[in-house]
Order: sequence, then structure tokens, then C-alpha cells
Amino acid sequence: SMETMIVNLKEMMKNLENKQRELRELNVGLEDRVEDRTRELSHALNELGASNRLVMESIQYAARMQNNLLPTPEQLSAILGDHLALWLPRDLVGGDFYLVEETDDGYLVMVADCTGHGVPGALMTMIAAPAFQRIVREMGVGEPAQILSLLHRLMGLAMNREAGDASVDEGMEAAIVKIEPAKERAVYAGAGLPLFVVKEGSCDEIRPDRHGVGSRRTPEGYLFQEHEIVLRQGMDFYLATDGIAEQVGWMGNRKMMFGKKRFKALLEELSGLDKAEQKRRLLSTLEAFKGDEKRRDDITVLHFESPVKI
Repeated sequence: SMETMIVNLKEMMKNLENKQRELRELNVGLEDRVEDRTRELSHALNELGASNRLVMESIQYAARMQNNLLPTPEQLSAILGDHLALWLPRDLVGGDFYLVEETDDGYLVMVADCTGHGVPGALMTMIAAPAFQRIVREMGVGEPAQILSLLHRLMGLAMNREAGDASVDEGMEAAIVKIEPAKERAVYAGAGLPLFVVKEGSCDEIRPDRHGVGSRRTPEGYLFQEHEIVLRQGMDFYLATDGIAEQVGWMGNRKMMFGKKRFKALLEELSGLDKAEQKRRLLSTLEAFKGDEKRRDDITVLHFESPVKI
């Protein structure tokens, strides 16, 4: 009947009003929860931002400290004369470093690549660089092979090798060259890093020992091999970590590493150019090869000339 339909319709309207009221209450509750959650997220983001700023400030301070480990351009020029020094940590700090030291009969040049990059690599440099300076300055050792052997021993002690995690093999690759102008000779010893010698447009690679400094795989009393080079006018020396050679990039549509062969060919092209142009060409060649690929590692190249001018 009509009366029954009206009653049913009123009941439906009442139920609809109740549902609408419940939805409004739920909506208000949901808005409150969203507001609370938004407030919590905002607070968490603020805390994260503050923490990130503290971390970045610490790393930037560490970067300044690591820069202070390296010789200044003036110090390099005083010892090496005209030179090229390219030092590009992959991050703000890194595991590469280079040093020069004068000796009674000449000078020492060292380039090293500590295990890892970023903060772990940088911490290793803080152990290795002062150890090298202590060996040369305080202990009076001036022979490259002996320096590497002592570095191996000191780094093992500094890292408390016996108590360390056997799955981690900290250490570094290094190359040391001693230049003796009066004897017209150079002496090189390497732990994983070669010496590149360019003469008359041809690049020779003097290969290093495969044993690393501070590595568990290197025997404690290991004696590194020395290589003697007769100095000649126009002879160029290059010490480099593997950052460029192991960079991945593109040749046409093929993805590959830059490689040591291509690196040696590049050194042959660069030798004889002024140092600023060499640095520019190194960087432009690397960027062109790398393309959109990310940097894989720290990069260091140190170039100096034979002091013999006759």
C-alpha cells in the first residue's frame, strides 16, 4: 500500500542519513590520522635532513683533511719541476693518494690506491700516508722495495691483522720511484701498480709485483722487486691508479672498459704536450668514453719528467 511504501521510504532515508553521518565521522577521523601521520613524517624528514647535514659536514671536513695529506702544487714543483697531478676521488673522499719526499741523493715519488673508495678508502689513506712519511723521514729508508716491505709490515700492525675479520682483505696497491739525478738513474718498485715510461713517443710498462701492501695474501717478510732505469733526456714518467683503465664506457655500440692498452696509447699521444693540455686531454678523453656511465673508482695520474737534460 501507499502507506507502507512511505514508511519504507522514510526508513531508507533514515538509514541513508545514518550512513552519511558515519561517513562524515570516519572522514573526520581519517583526516585527523592523515594529519597526525603527515606531522610524524615531516618531523622524521627534518631529523633525517639534520642527520644528513651532519654527515655531509663531517665528510667535507674529512675531505679537507685528506687534501692536506697531499703535497701542494708548490711542493710538487719544488721537487719534480714541471709536472701533472690529477686526483679525482669518486666521492668527496677516496682511497687514492700521492706523495713526494726528498732524500740525500734525490727524491721519492709514490702513488697508492687503498682498498675501497669513499670513507673506507679514505680511512686507509690516513694509515698509509703517515706510515710512508715515517719510514722515509724518521727511519731514513730511501729504497723503494724496502719502503714497500716496511709499509706492508706497518699497515698489518696498524690494522691489527691477527684480530681482524678473515673475510676482509684490507691493503693497498702502490708504486714508488726514486730519482737519483747524480747517478742518472731511476729505481722503481711496485705492488700492483705499474710504472709507465714514455720515450720518443713510445710507452713502456714496467710491471709491478702482484702482491699488495698490507694484504693477507702477501707474506710478512715479502721482498719486492726493484727495477733500474737509466735516465735520459726527454723521458716521461707516469704513475697512475687503475681508475681510468677500469672505467666502463662505450665504443660505438659496444660497452667495455677503457683498458690499459688504450691508456698507454693515450699517454703516447700526451707525452710532449704541456701539462695543462695533458690534463685537459685526459679529462676530455675520459668524459667522452664514459658518456652516461657512472664513475667506477677514484682516479689518480702523476706525471713528471727525467731531470737529465743532456
